[in-house]
Amino acid sequence: MDVRILAGLLMGVVAIAVGIFALVTAVLTRRRRADIADTYAITGGVAYSVVQFGCAGVLILSGLIVIAVVVLRTR
Repeated sequence: MDVRILAGLLMGVVAIAVGIFALVTAVLTRRRRADIADTYAITGGVAYSVVQFGCAGVLILSGLIVIAVVVLRTR
């Protein structure tokens, strides 16, 4: 395999891994903040969680797209 193909695949896998890590972190943060729900809601924590989930989703999706592009270009 070409080094560029492996680099593209690695970049896609890393993006997916970072996205999954961000998703897990968002879930854990949301669970920890359930104890102080009133303060969390007032300070905009819900919006932060939504943004964090969205960023995680974008990272996972971009990693899948990069892998798909690399696989389709090698055919």
